[in-house]
Amino acid sequence: MSVRNSLEKGAKKGAISAKQQTFIAAYIEHGTIAEACKVIGINEKTAQRWLSLPVVQAYYHGALDELWEQAMATLQANAQKAVNTIVEVMNEKMQPTPRLKAATEMLDRLAASRAKREAQLATTASGFDPDLLQFLTNEQLGELARLRLEMDAILEAARVVKIEKEGGNITPIRRVL
Repeated sequence: MSVRNSLEKGAKKGAISAKQQTFIAAYIEHGTIAEACKVIGINEKTAQRWLSLPVVQAYYHGALDELWEQAMATLQANAQKAVNTIVEVMNEKMQPTPRLKAATEMLDRLAASRAKREAQLATTASGFDPDLLQFLTNEQLGELARLRLEMDAILEAARVVKIEKEGGNITPIRRVL
C-alpha cells in the first residue's frame, strides 16, 4: 500500500484539506518539512502551522502507524524465509553470505520493532511520554515489554477477583498484538 492509500484511511479520522493530505504524504516520503514544502510548493511556516493542528497531527500519526503496520506485516510474512536461509547455511556449513546477513538482519529488526511496539503499548497505557522511547536501548525496550506482560497478568488477576466477588462468570481476556 502506498503512502497515499495509507493517508486516505487517515483522512476519515478528521477533516483536513487535500493540500494538507498532500503535504503529509510528501513529508512522510521525503522526511523533512523543508523538502516536503519544496515538492508541493508551500511555505514552511504554513506547514508548521498545519502540523500544530491536532487533526493534522492525528492524520500524520495515523498514516505513520499504518505504514509501520504494513512494514511489520511484510517482515512477518518473510520471517520464515529468513529462518530457512539461516538453517540452510547452518546445515550446509556454507560460508556466511550476504543472504545470511540479510536474513539475520531482518529477524533482528523484526524483534527490535516488536519490542519497541510492545514498549509503546505499555507506555501508552501508563500515560508515559512515547517520545522518550527513541532514547531507550533495545534491552530497555525489551524490559518495558516484559513489564507490560507482567502488568497485563496482574490486571487480569484483579479482574478475575472482581468478577468472582460479583458472582459472575469468568471469561479470560486474550491479549492481541
